[in-house]
Amino acid sequence: MKNLFNIFFVLLIAAATQAQTDGLTYQAVILDNDGLELPGQDLSETYLSNDDIRLKFSIYDFDGTLIYEEVQELTTDAYGMINTVIGQGDWTGGTTAFYEIDWDGMPKDLGVDVSYEDGIFEELNRQALYFVPYAYHRNITATGSLTVDGPSLLNDNLSVMGNVDVFGHTQLNSLTVFNESDLQGNLTVGGESQLEASLTVEGSTLLNNNLTVTEDANFLSNVDISLNTTIGQNLNVGNSAEIFADLNVGNNAIVEGDFSVSGTSFLQGAVRISPDMPNGIQDSYQDYPLQIEGGAHGLAIKVNGGTPGRNTNFVTFFDGNEDPVGRIEGFFTQGEVAAHIIDDIISGAGDDAEDIDPDDEDANPPPADLPASLVQELNNNYTFGQIDELLDVSNATFQFATNVVGASGLCVTGDCDDVVWSGVDLVVQLIQYSSYVTYNAINLGVAYESGGADYAEWLEKEEPHEVLTFGEVVAVKGGKISRNFKEADRFMVISKNPSVIGAMPDDYQKHKYEKVAFMGQVPVKTIGKVDLGDYILPSGNQDGLAIAVKPEEMKAMDFKRIVGVAWSASNGEDLYSYINTAVGLNNNDLAPVVEEMQMVMNKIQLSLAKIDPEFETHIFETNKILNISTSSYTVAQPIDKMVADDMNLEHVQNLEDYILLVKNYAEERNIDFGQFPYIKEVLDDPLNEQKVQKMKEHYIKVSTQLNDLKMQVIAHRNALNLH
Repeated sequence: MKNLFNIFFVLLIAAATQAQTDGLTYQAVILDNDGLELPGQDLSETYLSNDDIRLKFSIYDFDGTLIYEEVQELTTDAYGMINTVIGQGDWTGGTTAFYEIDWDGMPKDLGVDVSYEDGIFEELNRQALYFVPYAYHRNITATGSLTVDGPSLLNDNLSVMGNVDVFGHTQLNSLTVFNESDLQGNLTVGGESQLEASLTVEGSTLLNNNLTVTEDANFLSNVDISLNTTIGQNLNVGNSAEIFADLNVGNNAIVEGDFSVSGTSFLQGAVRISPDMPNGIQDSYQDYPLQIEGGAHGLAIKVNGGTPGRNTNFVTFFDGNEDPVGRIEGFFTQGEVAAHIIDDIISGAGDDAEDIDPDDEDANPPPADLPASLVQELNNNYTFGQIDELLDVSNATFQFATNVVGASGLCVTGDCDDVVWSGVDLVVQLIQYSSYVTYNAINLGVAYESGGADYAEWLEKEEPHEVLTFGEVVAVKGGKISRNFKEADRFMVISKNPSVIGAMPDDYQKHKYEKVAFMGQVPVKTIGKVDLGDYILPSGNQDGLAIAVKPEEMKAMDFKRIVGVAWSASNGEDLYSYINTAVGLNNNDLAPVVEEMQMVMNKIQLSLAKIDPEFETHIFETNKILNISTSSYTVAQPIDKMVADDMNLEHVQNLEDYILLVKNYAEERNIDFGQFPYIKEVLDDPLNEQKVQKMKEHYIKVSTQLNDLKMQVIAHRNALNLH
């Protein structure tokens, strides 16, 4: 029996090479100290070759407590070497199994005892275990999958470059995931979590701090979010979602169950509500896909840009084929682009006016065709009407300049009628344009358009390109409208901004139609003095204007021409005013005429009864006696004659005095000459032939360009009509 032997060992501390194996690799060389006697030398130690031994491994905590003990039976090789794995032997003592040892970084000792053939263990070695790489790390980097079957407590950052499958409870202070994460159970996050790729959660998820996911986030069960959450792409929730803070989703968000948000939700993309509710009762609150409740107000809609226009729809209604059937759209004067185009023509066209030869056929070439996108900016009723109004101003200015040049400052009272009446026409056109622009600028809002008929309807124009502006009186004949009908079924007014519009035409047909007021209050362009309660009638001059007639002054034929009743007044000092007029409320206005006719018939019957005692009378009661007017209907004085009378031209002695009168009359009515080059200069110095000639040449070019602009818009409308 061997008395003593020593060991030389190498303890390799690393993870066992076989997958799913717990242990520490242990290697040693066993030496027999009985020795051998050889010729020439003595050997005090030799290898313990091919012999059976027993080793006992003990692991002690930092305070000397035995944590784990095991015994292994081993056989040395020819060189006395043994190889084994601590943790794979028979568990014989200690407080825990090997795989449950807490490698928490605190000092631990390894004790080794050996037993030979007598079965008695002797302590051979005890040394410190300084480092256990596979079990305790300050940082864990997993390049493949990490599977955790039990609770995992991470007190610092976890970086995972591959997939992470968690099937039990997981508590994370801060979690960074660069690839997909499959969580089969609960996930509690106490700090900020940054996910650089997709997140899939199959169990309940409670987030007590910020969550940022740069790609898809999939929650297959409930999700509760109490702080801000940002998801760069899609959000899918398989069940209920309760959100108590901000939720930002950069792409699709799909929630299969209830979706509760207690804070503000910022949705960067479109929101589509598609419930499976094909049928329902219109009076049932629960049958409506979108229900807004809990506030003092219902729904607020804010669109981009400054002032929305006719091309800006706040709400659009579609049928099942996704064809629009109605909308709530903005109302505005004109777009910035259109305003610049028109301003450039009025103010910039005269830059080279002195080089224009009016007798040269090529002196006024039209401007190059505008791109379709710019023409579209001009294709709205207000801007189209503005171009037409400016054409009238430009033509009147040119004609006035021509007559002033012809007069040469030599005319005296009675010899310069052309100058007088062209000056009157210029003043009339300037006043009309100023009123048109001003009234539009201060009356903005929205219009509700639908396919049904209510307060206003779109009526077809007799001439598709006739420009009809709001407040103008039109004649209706056979369902079509025009200012130029001499005989008409009735007279109505172009509406400015009706609350409801019926009979909506297709967009590409809209230029053929205009909105006509059927019932309600609308502004009507009325000349002369107006008192409350006056009847508003067409002027009779086919100029779109109206006049006011007192009820007691109405003639028999006036009643069929009633447009409405004045609900605002004017003192008549302005050339014309927009009078708020009630239309569609005049069903009983013919009653006085009927009563008057009945009174006459009563008198005739009584006279016949005196001649023939057997004549049977049918007398109807009447309240008063009315005088029947002899004239058929009331006609207004032409507007230019009204202006001439108002200017008191009979006191003018020469051309300069007359021009001064024109200037003062316009300025008293707040005409802004600044937007019209040369007019103010000529009115200040009418005998300066050079200034008058410049004005004439300038407005030749302006008229040409405005007319070309109008033709481009008409061509654009025709092109839309072809489609």
